[in-house]
Amino acid sequence: MPQLHTFIFYIASENVIDYPTIRVSNDDIQRTFTNLEHRQVAYPFKYEFFVRLARAFPFLKNLSIRNIIPPFLDKNYHLRDKDWLSIIEYPHLISLDMERANSYYLENFLNETKTYSPHLTELKVTYYALEIVTNNFTRNETRRNCAGVRQLIAEGPMVYSKDVYCYFPLLSV
Repeated sequence: MPQLHTFIFYIASENVIDYPTIRVSNDDIQRTFTNLEHRQVAYPFKYEFFVRLARAFPFLKNLSIRNIIPPFLDKNYHLRDKDWLSIIEYPHLISLDMERANSYYLENFLNETKTYSPHLTELKVTYYALEIVTNNFTRNETRRNCAGVRQLIAEGPMVYSKDVYCYFPLLSV
């Protein structure tokens, strides 16, 4: 049986409006997706999605998450820490792009009690989210998945503090 070597999946719907006085509602946008089962334009990723992703693509090397919607909004925020049930392994993941993702996803991918990524060498994030998730580069639970990162592409300061280099020991100065 032939193996899948490349799989690129991207769905986007863009509506360029030349006249900013015209407002398009969420309902207007959803009406364009009449054949979809869930009828939601944006949907948060939960634990089961990442489990299926890891199982379906065990040799996944590059992953880019673009989802600013957290899986748990205010009324279900108490479920946030209970969502990730067991450690998800991405044994071949080398590049992770979380620059346009909610910090919930970044936290779950860097936290060693939730995700194991032994070969992660490239991380693309916003510096502010990275500071929060790593508790200003002091949090032990996120240290292991950051230890092998050689290239940190962070939207934010151009010069990193000493704490960043201690937290990411393989970064070149």
